[in-house]
Amino acid sequence: MLTLVLAPVRFFTERLERPPRWGIALGVPVLCGVLDMTAMLILGTRSTANVNALLPGGLPGGALLATRVSAVLSVVGFPLYFALSALVLTSADVLLRDSRRQGRLVECAGLAFVSFLPACVFTLIVAFVWTPPRVDFLERDMASVLAAYGDAMKADPFLATASLLYYMCLGWCSILFGVILTVVSGLEKHVAGIVAAAIFLSLSSFWR
Repeated sequence: MLTLVLAPVRFFTERLERPPRWGIALGVPVLCGVLDMTAMLILGTRSTANVNALLPGGLPGGALLATRVSAVLSVVGFPLYFALSALVLTSADVLLRDSRRQGRLVECAGLAFVSFLPACVFTLIVAFVWTPPRVDFLERDMASVLAAYGDAMKADPFLATASLLYYMCLGWCSILFGVILTVVSGLEKHVAGIVAAAIFLSLSSFWR
């Protein structure tokens, strides 16, 4: 996998010379989803408990359950990003070149999600060491507490760094998608770059 970082063109070229490794290709987005879910579960549980302690009457009974359900559902996020990316890559191939390598495009797209692992691991580490912010309130009604607490979380340097790292990894993954299109489909670099940029804009529009 070090070759993927240092020489992505060489990595995907050599990948085409070998049989597909679907276990790894499909497992990487799932692994990212599991790491992300775990981090969101920890952060969500701690945040909900902290807000609950700040409110005189506490949060509604189902708030903690809703937070946990939302975190668990986040496990499908990366697999969905992978499915969307693979769909765009294969569609671009069929419309612009039809290399008849759509299966290899899907495989390589899954491998490209290795680029998200640094962000997922960093966020998980942050979740373990993160301390909920202390916020002073003039009024302790639910709307004021939630608004102030949300602003404090956005200003947290660790969470802000994790969010920035996700966008950087998304940019790296999009570059890999461009490389995949040039290597696997044989598209011109500028065309592959346009498709990669479209994927980046599509995914970043609903990212965190």
